[in-house]
Amino acid sequence: MRVLLVQTKTLLDEPPIFPLGLAYLAGALRAAGHQVYGHDCNLGIGDSRALRRAVVTVRPDVIGVSIRNIKNARPGMHLSTVQEHQAVLRTIREQAANAPIVVGGSGFSLYAQELMKEIPEIDLGVFGEGEQTFPALLADLDNPGSLEGVLWRDDGAIRFTGRSTPVPFGLSERPAWGLFDVRAYAREPMGIAVQAKRGCALDCIHCSNHYLFQRTLRVREPGQVVDELEQLVRDYGLSAFMFADEIFNHPRSHADAIAEEMLRRGLKLRWTGWFKERGLAEESVMLWRRAGCQAMFFSPDVASDELLDLWGKGLREEDLYHAVEILRRTGMSGEWNFMINGPGETSESLAKLGRFLLRSKLKLGGRFRLNGCFVLVVRIYPHTRLQAYAVEHGVIEADDDLLEPVYYNPAPMSSRIAPLLAALGAVWRTRQFVRVLKNPATYRD
Repeated sequence: MRVLLVQTKTLLDEPPIFPLGLAYLAGALRAAGHQVYGHDCNLGIGDSRALRRAVVTVRPDVIGVSIRNIKNARPGMHLSTVQEHQAVLRTIREQAANAPIVVGGSGFSLYAQELMKEIPEIDLGVFGEGEQTFPALLADLDNPGSLEGVLWRDDGAIRFTGRSTPVPFGLSERPAWGLFDVRAYAREPMGIAVQAKRGCALDCIHCSNHYLFQRTLRVREPGQVVDELEQLVRDYGLSAFMFADEIFNHPRSHADAIAEEMLRRGLKLRWTGWFKERGLAEESVMLWRRAGCQAMFFSPDVASDELLDLWGKGLREEDLYHAVEILRRTGMSGEWNFMINGPGETSESLAKLGRFLLRSKLKLGGRFRLNGCFVLVVRIYPHTRLQAYAVEHGVIEADDDLLEPVYYNPAPMSSRIAPLLAALGAVWRTRQFVRVLKNPATYRD
């Protein structure tokens, strides 16, 4: 079959990240004998003519569409993006009236049935990882109910066969990097992401990754990861990237093995990723730094033992301070992400957060940074423990589909922090405006 894979706009404030999920999917489809073409809406924003030309030129038998993100998650900028995605799908349908449209991606999977109700142009949906499901679906389009992880329409009803079994990772085809413009993404330090593992063994209250990727941790052989990095250097001149793992240093031995292999092969790359503070070892951080790690991202979200327990972070306050001390001794930079007025927040827990920020800044100086506009109220996502907690505490109703953003931000503290969030939102927009002035190419409407 002739298959056109379309990446919708990611619609975040940061520069877009290479469509890695579709690249993996393309590799699997080509291995199954399909002719695969790609169109990336992130490169050529707002130009529906380019999408029309792609559909007309390819004349696809099937169109696969990835919806990676649903909402913009910045204070004061919580805008619906369902309409944006629907516009893309309508454009496709206008040019390909008879080709089935199959939608997937993490954003879609999180709201799959809700999106199919909102967007009638979606014929079929693929939940979660699609490398096995999508080729199998193409082999039997008339019988979608026979496969795990598929949604389809049945006399006006939306049927779902249930979550698919996690696929082995690292045994299938490599991503089809050439499907999209690698060099365009490589201009940004974190525009190219590489996966060393899939799955997440953590239990954060607000996170939907358990639902999307399940708890089973599936790691790639370190040599295979570095093979891919060498390919990106050789074919596209890659100089910087990020690890797209939920937590890069879990397990620590796997992270160390990748760094050691990068050093053994003499790769000169700059990189970063998300790390967990607990168990952070000075010798590992030094190893990662020698292998090219430029900064470590952390997301404890809260900074008191009481909240760390309630939020399921698997951390203690001492772990956060220990991580700062390790960064001080190794000369590594770190960026942190926090949220406020979530479950269990009190004046005391906010004071502990303030104390951590002040002490960390004094210790690390410019090497201590906050990730973007870090102070966010917590958005309630479906299929999370926070959703159940919010129902129990009367913040939302059990049947709220959460497609439009809803936040856990209860009174009386919500009224006290509203001015703070408004001020931080203004600062963020000013920073973005200055960034655009310095580099107009970063502007995306």
